[in-house]
Amino acid sequence: MHWSNHLKKASLTVAVSAAVAVLGSAPGARAATIKWGRATDVSGDANVSTAGTLVSAYSCYGGSPIVSPIVNGVTFTGLAVANGNLTTFPGGTITSSGGMTSFSNYNNSSGAYGPPPTFPSNYSKEYQTLLNSAFYSSTPADPLILTLKKLTPGREYQFEAWVNDARSLAASRTEKLSGKVGNSVTLAYYTGKLGAGQVVLGIFTADSSGHQVITFTGIGHTSPQINAFQLRAIPVPGNRNQAKKDVRVSGVVLSPANVAGNRPRAKNPVK
Repeated sequence: MHWSNHLKKASLTVAVSAAVAVLGSAPGARAATIKWGRATDVSGDANVSTAGTLVSAYSCYGGSPIVSPIVNGVTFTGLAVANGNLTTFPGGTITSSGGMTSFSNYNNSSGAYGPPPTFPSNYSKEYQTLLNSAFYSSTPADPLILTLKKLTPGREYQFEAWVNDARSLAASRTEKLSGKVGNSVTLAYYTGKLGAGQVVLGIFTADSSGHQVITFTGIGHTSPQINAFQLRAIPVPGNRNQAKKDVRVSGVVLSPANVAGNRPRAKNPVK
């Protein structure tokens, strides 16, 4: 082989290697490990975490006019599906390659989808609104991908998400939540309890990309769904004030330390 061909081949190899390196370091190509707690049955307004400092909270409302319910002191800004397969909000996006749509109050004014859910009396009207609306993938095989942006590298965050469809037809529907790295957790749309889907907490420390990607994947023929989510900045484990920042969900207290081990522990509620 002529020396010039060797040179071209070597140059091409270097160029490809450099391109791979650049792609591998691009923001959004990486994401920090997210460690999930256990899925917990929805039980009332106290499910909404107030740990640390609120970064953002959104209700996938989809109805008209858009409403922003306030639950346990947290305002969940109402979102609408903007372009069929892409919804943007300050600090992130929700996408689905197969298309994305929404419902509010289960689009049940005609009763075409079965009787609407009945919630316990301790659920505020605002919480019922939050649980009664969602975005979902138009194609069950296509996941919903939530990308959180503008995160502070090295800062610890708590992510909380809800899935709820308390009609009898949703009794067997489940989905998996996962990050690019770390464990995953399965949530049930309806637990059989009055009006109850499930809620989950996850903990992660933002990496240098400043992004976190969370994928909602339907199990079986289930369309993946998001009712609401929130992101909070929290103190690091070991902080002397951490005990005051623990999160009580359905009688179980989750703190960054035990969520990281995926072993929620029960103890007396923190006042």
